[in-house]
Amino acid sequence: MIPAPLQCGLNLWEIAALPLRAPTAYHLWRRALGIYRVKVTRERQAVLNVLSFGGGVGECFLMLAKAEGHNAYFCAGSPERRTALEKLGIKGIDQKAFNRFKTKDDVKAFAKTCKELTGGENMHLVCDMLRGPVFDAGLAAAARGGVNVSAGWQLSQVVTYNTTVQSAKQVTIDHTHYETVDGCAAATELYGKVFKPTVHKEIYPFEEFPRCIREMHENTHTGIPIVRVARQMPEKLKSLL
Repeated sequence: MIPAPLQCGLNLWEIAALPLRAPTAYHLWRRALGIYRVKVTRERQAVLNVLSFGGGVGECFLMLAKAEGHNAYFCAGSPERRTALEKLGIKGIDQKAFNRFKTKDDVKAFAKTCKELTGGENMHLVCDMLRGPVFDAGLAAAARGGVNVSAGWQLSQVVTYNTTVQSAKQVTIDHTHYETVDGCAAATELYGKVFKPTVHKEIYPFEEFPRCIREMHENTHTGIPIVRVARQMPEKLKSLL
């Protein structure tokens, strides 16, 4: 059991958004950076271009990247989420401008935009928690020697890729979904310092849980969705509401 850091400067809903997402992002970040550093040392390239697609884990992944001095890019359809992350120095990319990667031309246009944003380098690290058409976009935007990490499958449980192309680009594709107890504790220490999540504008009452799920699949959330289960909160939490 890891105590919630109630004095971290976040409100209750922001704290509630992080227990699963922050440790997952923390683990993915260390794996992505560690794999890349096997291929390219910090002395050769200190600052990396880091891309993530929507979602709470993805934004936490970029917060870690930005905190360590890297260039961070957040591709999402929600203008509210992009605006919130831009305040943290994370560059927003409108996913809807590329029709959510429905066609090969959309993917090519996205890859071209990423190349322009990064001065021709492309993305060294990519966090893709969605899969589906996003997977192709992430690989297309990957730099030579890049790393694509995931622990999700919201849009699809199955992905395919051209092994010849990715081998030639020396891209590493990594999937995992776990963290150690120590890692979870370490991620919790970063609440409010590094992790400052965006939360959906409406806190759903428990009886509206089905609507929350429906609106999540409709991509209408302006941040991480929170469902309030308890009607009454302990006295010491009221100042965090």
